[in-house]
Amino acid sequence: MKPRTLLIYYFLLLVLMVSWTNTVMAPPLPVRVAFLFAVLYPGLNDVRGLLVAALTCFWSIASFGYTYSYMPTMPHIYVIAMTLGLWIFWDRHKEITSRLLGGENSLVFFFLIYVWLCDAYTESTLGWTPYTLLTMTMIVPFVPVVNRRTVTYFSLAFMTITAVLSCYLFATRNIYAFGASEYTPELNRIGWSDQNYLGLGVAMGASVAITCLMHAKLYRWYFIAYSIFAFGVSLPVLLLLGSRTALMCLVGSVVIQLMFSSAKKKWKALLVMAGIGFVIYLYTNEYFDLLERRAEMDDGTGSNRLLIWDKKYTTFIHNASFGDMLFGIGKDRGVGITPILGMNNVGFHNDFLAFFVSYGIVGLAFFTAMLLRPLMRLKKGIPYRSAVIANSAFLVLGCLTLEPFFMDLYPLYAFLFYTLLLTKVKEEDG
Repeated sequence: MKPRTLLIYYFLLLVLMVSWTNTVMAPPLPVRVAFLFAVLYPGLNDVRGLLVAALTCFWSIASFGYTYSYMPTMPHIYVIAMTLGLWIFWDRHKEITSRLLGGENSLVFFFLIYVWLCDAYTESTLGWTPYTLLTMTMIVPFVPVVNRRTVTYFSLAFMTITAVLSCYLFATRNIYAFGASEYTPELNRIGWSDQNYLGLGVAMGASVAITCLMHAKLYRWYFIAYSIFAFGVSLPVLLLLGSRTALMCLVGSVVIQLMFSSAKKKWKALLVMAGIGFVIYLYTNEYFDLLERRAEMDDGTGSNRLLIWDKKYTTFIHNASFGDMLFGIGKDRGVGITPILGMNNVGFHNDFLAFFVSYGIVGLAFFTAMLLRPLMRLKKGIPYRSAVIANSAFLVLGCLTLEPFFMDLYPLYAFLFYTLLLTKVKEEDG
C-alpha cells in the first residue's frame, strides 16, 4: 500500500476517533496527549503545511463540536507542542527565527505584544487572545513551501470540518443546537450555545468547496465529488441553524467567486443551476422554516445588535480619555462597559467595535491590517485571486455582525492564514 494511501486511512481513523460522543466527561488526559501527538507527528517532516492543516482540522472540530473531544481546545497546549516541534527539528527548519519574528509575520507578532501589554496594563483577565496570536506566529515556520499541494491540504481540512460538523448535526439532532431556543422552544439546546459561530465553522468549508469547484480542472474526480458533498451537506445545516450571518458570509463568498473566477462560463452556469435546484428542494422540505421564523420575529434591530452597538460605542466615546481612545480600556472593561438588555457582560457582536473599545485606535489598526493583509498582497497572476477576495469578504462580513477574532476562535484565524497562503501560490500546477 502506498504511503499516501496509508496517510489517508490514518487521518480517516483519527476523524472517527475525534467523534467522541460523551457530553459528561472528557477522555483521559494521557489519551488526549497521545491523540494530539498522533495528529501532529506525520506533518513534522512535511514542508508544505500538512502539520498546520491537520492541526486546523482537528482543533476546529473539537472547538465547534458539542461534546468533549480527544483533541485539546486550549491554545497554550498547541504553543507548547509547536515549541517542542521547532526545538526538535531546529536544524531542519532553516531561518526559523526570521520566519517567527520578522518579515510577513511581524504584524501578527507585534499585535500579540500589543494585546498582551494592554491587557496587563488594564488588569484584564488574560484570555486566549495572546495564545491564539502566538499560535498564528508559530505555525509559519511549519509551512516554508507554499504550492498547490499546500492548498489541497488546507482545502481538505476545511471541507472535512464542514462535513464532520454537518454529519454530527444530522446524527444527533436531539442534543445539538438547531437555531435559537427563543425561536424554537421545542428544540432543546444541550450542547452548543451559539448557532452563529457554529454556522461560521460550517460555512468556511462550504466556501472552500466552491473554491475547489472553481478550479475543478486541477483535481481528480473524487476530490471534486468530496467538494460537492461538503457544500451540499452544509446548506441544510446552515438553514437548520438559522444563522443569518453564516448564510450572508457564504452567499457573499459564492457570488464573488462566480463573478471574479477565471473558470469557464459553462461550468459556472452549471453550478448555479445545480445550486438553485438544490435550494428549491430545501425550500419545499421546510428547511427554511427557522430562518423565516427568525426574520418574522426580528424587531428591526438585527437581534438587538443595533442596540448593543449604539450603547457600547456611545458609552465609550462619552467617557474615554485621549489615552483610552488610543489604547483602549482592556478586554474586561470593554465587555462590561455598561449594562445592556439587563445584563452586565454583553459581547459586542462586531469585531471592529470590540477591538476599538478594548484596544483603542492602535488595536483596531492592528486588527484591520491583519484582517486585510491578504488583499494587500494581491498581485497580477495569482491563480487564486478570486478566492482571496471571497475569503476576505467572508471574514469581514462575519466580523461586522459577530466577534470571532475577539473571542479567540482559532478556526477563523486559521482561515485567515489559509487565505494569506493563497496569495503565495505562483503556479497552479506547482
